[in-house]
Amino acid sequence: MGKRLQVGDYAPDGVVLDTAGQPHHLAEMWPQGPTFLTFLRHFG
Repeated sequence: MGKRLQVGDYAPDGVVLDTAGQPHHLAEMWPQGPTFLTFLRHFG
């Protein structure tokens, strides 16, 4: 089991897909300001 995050710690980096299906590292977005990540469940 890994180390738990503490208040003020940076979130772990991850790769997410944009709406066009292109991969992006979350860490690329952090220098531009706060990053909002949401998860949507697909009911299709």
